[in-house]
Amino acid sequence: GEDRGFRAHIDRSDGILNATLWGFWSDDDRVAWKDTLAKTHGELKASGKPWHWSRNVTDYPSQSEPIQDVHRECMEEANPNGLTKTVFVMSSRVLPKRRTDRSSNEGGLDKQFFSDEAKVLEWQREAAVAA
Repeated sequence: GEDRGFRAHIDRSDGILNATLWGFWSDDDRVAWKDTLAKTHGELKASGKPWHWSRNVTDYPSQSEPIQDVHRECMEEANPNGLTKTVFVMSSRVLPKRRTDRSSNEGGLDKQFFSDEAKVLEWQREAAVAA
């Protein structure tokens, strides 16, 4: 597999944008992420329904400042496009949680953190029922 990158897909039945991020990103990864999110945010906004964002960052270490900047920008752009909640799946490492907490606070998002994928699936089911 690739040593860095991301996957993002929309679960239309539940209104959840699922994303997995891993490795140390290059500038090309940063640009591709921003482009992908602009497209998915537009699709989700066009649905006219609130949506949620699940981000698996268990294999995503601290990144350079330009990479962190694009994450903050994407979080801020998500809110007016219908995002209501975001959830982060991560390891027990403290630094990434603090970094992610700061980024999502700057985006003004309701967020939750999990280290257990089963709990995320439960959260997703509850979010779908509430939508």
